[in-house]
Amino acid sequence: MRSTDRTTQTTITEESPVEASGLTKIYRIGRTLVTALSDVSLRIRKGEFLTIMGASGSGKSTLLHLLAGLTEPTSGKVLINGVNIADMSDSVKTQFRRRHIGVVFQAFNLIPTLTAEENIRLPSLIENGGKSVRPGVLDELMQTLEIRDRRHHRPDSLSGGEQQRVAIGRALVMEPALVLADEPTGNLDSENSTRLCKTLRELCDTRRRTIVVVTHESAVADWGDRCITLKDGRITGPRSTGKQERTRNGEETESLFAEKETP
Repeated sequence: MRSTDRTTQTTITEESPVEASGLTKIYRIGRTLVTALSDVSLRIRKGEFLTIMGASGSGKSTLLHLLAGLTEPTSGKVLINGVNIADMSDSVKTQFRRRHIGVVFQAFNLIPTLTAEENIRLPSLIENGGKSVRPGVLDELMQTLEIRDRRHHRPDSLSGGEQQRVAIGRALVMEPALVLADEPTGNLDSENSTRLCKTLRELCDTRRRTIVVVTHESAVADWGDRCITLKDGRITGPRSTGKQERTRNGEETESLFAEKETP
């Protein structure tokens, strides 16, 4: 029997991080069974920036989709606030994901007939006719992502970096506690990749967003607090990140969003 009241009220809180236990995903291709993920368990702390590294076919995107509830596991479970998201009805799961989980894909998935601002507003329009966005959130987001002057442009007149920043804005407009990004720098040049990573890092540091980024690039993984590696659908171990190295060396990074001192 599916739970209703409990899952409807579920949020991602300080005391209840995201937890995966024994996740396995097996696909059937014709008569062949393909194991994309095998017995993966992990715990993600509130406000943590976790990166997941692995080569193509290692299972990292499958893991991200399972954490988002976009794919059902063959076995195992994903707990959010102690609730197995597989126990949510489809409608409750969709509502929960829209309110509490922001997903950024490698393909920007922007609607070509909508402007940058309209694409960012889309989740709030679906949720409550555009009335569920906290006043000032949209302008603040567009300012932070440096696309305020592009708000009335459609995707075909935006650069790749600008389109990805619009996609991130769309993922953040509902102020989700958890942000999941699947190869977000895959279609970006090095300059825009660095800018994107800085943005995610600062969202984690200054706004306590929990962020999970899947990548095959070590330069991207280095922005995380912690990195795990996947190979053939299994976790093969932790990997040291640039953030850990900077912490050990006593170095500090300047916050992009820190409030300026008034004279």
